[in-house]
Amino acid sequence: MASTWRYLKRDCPICNGSRSDCRENLQNNLIHCRHDVTTAPGYKCVGEDKWGFFLWAVDDGEEWNRDQWEQLRQERAAQRAKRLIEEASRCARLLPIEERDRNIRKLSQQLGLSRFHLQHLQTSRGLSEAEINHACYFTISPDQQVININPQLAGIDLWGRQLTIKQPGIGCPIMDVFGRMIGFQVRFDNATENKYKWPTSRSKFRPNGPTAHLPNGELPIAVWRPIGQVIRHSIGMSEGINPKPYIVATRLGQPCLGAAGGNFAASPQQLQESLNILSAELNTKTIIFYPDAGAIHNAHVLRQYRTTFKLLQQWGYDIQVAWWGQTTKGEHLDIDDLLVAGRSDEIQYITVAQFELLIHKPHIRLHGFKDLLGWFPKLKNRLAQLNQKRSRWGFAPVGTVEVEPKTAEGSGSTGLPIGQRADGIYANTDSPVSPPVVQTIEYEQGQRLEVWQKTLQEGIKFICDLSPTGTGKSYDCGLTNSELFNSRQVIFLSSEHRNPTVSTLATWSDLEARHGGLVRDSFGRKRRTQPGEPYSISPNCSRNQTISTLRSLNIDGADTAQVICATCPHLEACRGGYAFGFLHQRQSKLKANRFRAHPESLPDPIEYDYSNVVLLWDEWSTLLRTTRTIEVTLNDLDQLIVHLATKHPILYRKLAIVLQDLRAILTGETPQVNRYGWNHAAILELLPSLPADLDYCKINQAIKPNLKTLDPTAEYGVSVAELPPGIRKKFTDSDTKVAQTIKEKFLLQWLLPFFKVLKGAAGYLRIVHGVLSITLPDERLIKIASSAKANIFLDATGDAMELAQLLGVSPTEIVNLKQSVCEPDNLDVIQVATLGRLGCSDRSAILQQRIDAIVKTLQAKDPTAKVIDFKKFAHADTLRWWIESRGINDLESATTLILTGTPCRNLSHLEAEFTLMYGRTPQPGTVKVKYPVQIKVENDQTQKTPVDINLEINVSVDPEFRSFVRRRILADIHQAIGRLRVHRRPDQKLTVYFIGDYPLDIPVTVTLASSITPEAATKTERVEMAIKAAVAQLKRTGEKVTQGAIASLSGYSQQHISRFRDLLKMLLCPPNSKMSKPHPEEEPVEPEELQWLATEYLPLVASSPHDEILPTMDTLESAYSRSDFAKIWEATPGITQIRILTELMLMSPEPQLMELASAIGLA
Repeated sequence: MASTWRYLKRDCPICNGSRSDCRENLQNNLIHCRHDVTTAPGYKCVGEDKWGFFLWAVDDGEEWNRDQWEQLRQERAAQRAKRLIEEASRCARLLPIEERDRNIRKLSQQLGLSRFHLQHLQTSRGLSEAEINHACYFTISPDQQVININPQLAGIDLWGRQLTIKQPGIGCPIMDVFGRMIGFQVRFDNATENKYKWPTSRSKFRPNGPTAHLPNGELPIAVWRPIGQVIRHSIGMSEGINPKPYIVATRLGQPCLGAAGGNFAASPQQLQESLNILSAELNTKTIIFYPDAGAIHNAHVLRQYRTTFKLLQQWGYDIQVAWWGQTTKGEHLDIDDLLVAGRSDEIQYITVAQFELLIHKPHIRLHGFKDLLGWFPKLKNRLAQLNQKRSRWGFAPVGTVEVEPKTAEGSGSTGLPIGQRADGIYANTDSPVSPPVVQTIEYEQGQRLEVWQKTLQEGIKFICDLSPTGTGKSYDCGLTNSELFNSRQVIFLSSEHRNPTVSTLATWSDLEARHGGLVRDSFGRKRRTQPGEPYSISPNCSRNQTISTLRSLNIDGADTAQVICATCPHLEACRGGYAFGFLHQRQSKLKANRFRAHPESLPDPIEYDYSNVVLLWDEWSTLLRTTRTIEVTLNDLDQLIVHLATKHPILYRKLAIVLQDLRAILTGETPQVNRYGWNHAAILELLPSLPADLDYCKINQAIKPNLKTLDPTAEYGVSVAELPPGIRKKFTDSDTKVAQTIKEKFLLQWLLPFFKVLKGAAGYLRIVHGVLSITLPDERLIKIASSAKANIFLDATGDAMELAQLLGVSPTEIVNLKQSVCEPDNLDVIQVATLGRLGCSDRSAILQQRIDAIVKTLQAKDPTAKVIDFKKFAHADTLRWWIESRGINDLESATTLILTGTPCRNLSHLEAEFTLMYGRTPQPGTVKVKYPVQIKVENDQTQKTPVDINLEINVSVDPEFRSFVRRRILADIHQAIGRLRVHRRPDQKLTVYFIGDYPLDIPVTVTLASSITPEAATKTERVEMAIKAAVAQLKRTGEKVTQGAIASLSGYSQQHISRFRDLLKMLLCPPNSKMSKPHPEEEPVEPEELQWLATEYLPLVASSPHDEILPTMDTLESAYSRSDFAKIWEATPGITQIRILTELMLMSPEPQLMELASAIGLA
């Protein structure tokens, strides 16, 4: 039968989760909520139930006026007051404590203990006869006769002659802190659940009969003391009232409190009074709490525990939780059974925070830290790991370190010229050649145009200008014209053609590509709009989405105007420049003598004559694209399989094995071996061989899209392109609808390129996280360059050998030019070490905080400092690697540049590029290689020093590939440094901070991140600083700062000093530790208070004398919960943390402190 109620918990629409007992009646749809809200949107209050819940119904428009509401509130308040008066009156009639004690003892003597129950207590509970007699257990029989027992005692009838208990069991008396019996519970013999129950005399014939409550309205809690001497000077607390806490007291020699269900918080007066008395007697504020087995899985019990913990912490008690692995009921023992079994040595004592961690991760292994020495091995290990991490920065005698082998100038790491394969043949050529001699011609400032002109007059087709950044290459490009080069046209090619960086290029025409609208970004540069983003510059093509969709599906001819433009309703207006205007703009700009463009926007050589055109390639190493990539998802594969299986079943049967094996990889059925996925070689091994008789023409015909279906009138025998413009508009759909039709009808054209690569054609395959990437050669731009009269390639960090490789020519066919410049002495490069390589993958929140702290400190020193970081980590004013780190002049006024992270492009893409360039895939695997680091000395000259400084990093085992990757990383770093235009500002001191552990090829000054600001130090590094400060203090004073000395100095006992060790352990916990998570029912510290404590109060504490810091920290730690204190500590400045940690370190025994010092290499 379906339940009548739906319990809303914290999802009540009336109180918005303020209460957790709200519920909805599923039969009448009324919401029952106790909260005293006056209004609830969409609901109206219609009454109150007998339990005091207001009844809320969906508002049907009929007003329930304020007078009715107020009347209901008054009635409810009156009923509540009446109930309180009745409750007080009833409790006042209950038996006083002294009378309870006398009557319960009298009852125990009358009833006695049966042999059966005696044996049960001895064998099952492990109690001795003396212990049984001391606890006064007695046997209960149903409706048993008694003699002259006060009828106001719960469980006794109206005349005091008979028990009202209806089942047999054992009466278990409850002692209070003064040794008085204040009640009892009955342990029923045959019960399987709820074995212990309170006696009651209340019934329908005696509705006001006494219950087990005390006169103050609380249920009794038990206080059991050891029969003999107190062994443990702490206070125990457990569930149950007898025998569980009684067994704890007798077996461990420890006073122990017990409450039914662990609900101590329901009896706060008794609890506080009992704890005050025991605390004074034992001179302790430590409480050991014994959770039942399986309690961590019982939400109700945990709620009771947490309420109790909060109450005890408010009263100033320290709580330790006893733990012996009791995660599940039945499999593990409760504390009484554990002690009876003699297994007390299994108990360890953990913090409340660790207990909370166990609730979320029951099987986590906890270690008991009985003193700080138990934590020392772990701390020592962390320090050793820190030292090992730093050891990547090596220092060794000159000549003793194996470093990356240096190659001959102009050669790859194989000893061959870059671009030449082992067979002596250059890529895209057919004959062996001798190793070329590559020379670079230098020219003076102001001679660039003259040198370019003379070189081209000699018939040279390819010029590579390697002049450093900031020497005016782009500016001089803007001064060129067709007369200078005796050509018909000059075209400046750039990825930022819309946003010229120099005034001379701003006057050139710009060949715009198709777009759906442009906007200006935060740097004032024009860029394409994102989907749904409003534009500031109108679209120049009404079929932009259609063409983009065709391109994304790798459909041949998508870029040609004949495919789409002929059917466009705006064709004539676009040609005339009246609407959109792409065709008109393109036609006019291509006729200009000089214009700017992106190379992808240039027409194909078949359509356009480049024989008398000079091309200026800006930043050619990133602009000259020679590959294209098709990405295939599982959905693309499934669409293809369905298409072939339903329309071409014979062909599908031939391809089924390959396609299904590929599908198994994409779905993960064939599991990915690592996070990097499957590389080219692995895919070739995984997939079966293709059928020998495969007919590529049939495959092409089977999957090739029919573009005629985009012509809405083709089925009537006439093309829409042949219709007059006015009629054509009526038959054509919108751009969005046509693009959607293409997505739905056409397949991604990936199968043929995929098969060809599998068969050995040029290409590279990769599968990562269910996506197949097919990288193919794309020679379109190479053909354009080859068909031009001349090409001038501009790139300060480009490699002429690689350019020859891309162009498919001998390096001797390229003339290398370079403007001669003096090495600047006004630039300092400071490398901030120990933060890791900092690639473009995800950074932890803590690592990002450390980086932000460094940037904030450096920007405080120089407000003009600019930052370059990866796009995913960039703030609003941050420049981005590969977007603003090249080809811009925005940093000419900055004196400080902060480069964050190592700009390594996606390794999968680099592997693909390498494979197509070198004709082979990189060798798999990695190796550790030590790279030399040039250290800048005081006289600003790089000199041979007695030691080589090197950085060891993980790189590819393939020497040629790792050299290939390293050239690109260093090129991007040099390009970013070049944004400062150092050569143009010889009188200004400029500084570059490179944050990352990557070996540069220029002189640097190496500094630790923590040296810039303590906020950049890890917790372990802060501990390290504290250890160094503590050892320095020991050496400075020449005294042994022992625990006893501190106790004498501060006035604290040695036992009390151990509390500071616990504080030290807590402060050393990782900041993301689950132990630092807030208690679910704790009131969090207010943000303003937290900020004041962390940034003002604790720095004052840290500057206090030694004998004041420890007591103040003790007071602060006691005043706040562990989670709140952790929040305060995390927000505290690093320098303050180090000062406080130093004082806490000084409490450690000197041998251990010196052992930690040796772990960090401190003599």
